[in-house]
Amino acid sequence: CDLKTYMSEKSFYYGGQNRKDISLESSKRMFHQHYPSTFKDMFVAVTNTLVPREMIEDGLSRIRGLSPMQRPVYGYFEPIYDRTKPCDENSDVPFRIIGATFVPVSDEDVDKATCLRMLLPDERWRKRYYQGTDPIAVETGYSKMASIIWDRHLKAPVCLVNFRRQHDHQYSFLQCLLMGLYYDTDHSYGVKEGVPELLESNIGTNYSDYCERKGYYKKFIYNKQLPEKLMGGQRHIGIDNKGTRALNIIDRMAEVIRYYYKNIYFETIFNQLDRFVRKEGTENTWEKMDKNRDYDDALFALVYAYIASLCFEFQMPYEHNEEIVEARKVKFKMVRDSNWNLIRKPI
Repeated sequence: CDLKTYMSEKSFYYGGQNRKDISLESSKRMFHQHYPSTFKDMFVAVTNTLVPREMIEDGLSRIRGLSPMQRPVYGYFEPIYDRTKPCDENSDVPFRIIGATFVPVSDEDVDKATCLRMLLPDERWRKRYYQGTDPIAVETGYSKMASIIWDRHLKAPVCLVNFRRQHDHQYSFLQCLLMGLYYDTDHSYGVKEGVPELLESNIGTNYSDYCERKGYYKKFIYNKQLPEKLMGGQRHIGIDNKGTRALNIIDRMAEVIRYYYKNIYFETIFNQLDRFVRKEGTENTWEKMDKNRDYDDALFALVYAYIASLCFEFQMPYEHNEEIVEARKVKFKMVRDSNWNLIRKPI
């Protein structure tokens, strides 16, 4: 099969086969079955994906064509401690966490990595980063803990945690918490609180309790802050992925990928998107093609991060101006001078 034959066949399949029993999307998937570009294409079924096949293929080929210097960096987060405040003996960390650093790993140590970082946090900006998390509920299981930082200025995900350590769920929790602190550029007077984070509330109790014990519960977005169609559920924080809300979440997922797929540089997202299909015999039910082999955690983390940014549409990202910000921080209190006259004193 030379290039001329390949392109001729692709043109035939992508142009449709003028058959009423085969849709254009099915025809495209049949082409990749017959002429696979990855080993997974050989086993793919003719089913409908959330977005057109060409978007997925374009994303994968674009990422694989990046030079080594342009690709996301594998690594993990380490906590920065306040060593004057020790934790109790039951804590998984010895001191109170006040920040985080990113530690890149080499190709030989990639098994140690818990995340992929595309861009560094830009400390000059405010109201720029938002986090979405699809947590794990128990210590053991198949799914992974996924969390994404959404850059509202660039309209792109810039960091992805997609990791699970069996029988040590607290380490997965810790990595997501540290990522939120690492990208917090809104902190005042050096005190970080974490970027605003939207959590899937159905299975997020253990993770939110963990963050609360570490002193970072306030970063979670309340259910009442969500767009109206996504409100509801049993918990007052996070988003409930059930009922009609589940359909609206899928609509948002399709929206963020269709609008911004060219800004996504994580191969994991496109690989999961390729295996995330409409359930047979339904119109609006979406699931993993193989529940025992495929993942969808990064997809839901992406849409939650995107929704988190929509909750703060009234706050536009802006570049920090030190002089203006310091001027606005001046406060006054009423005191008496030496003659007992009330005067305003700046503090």
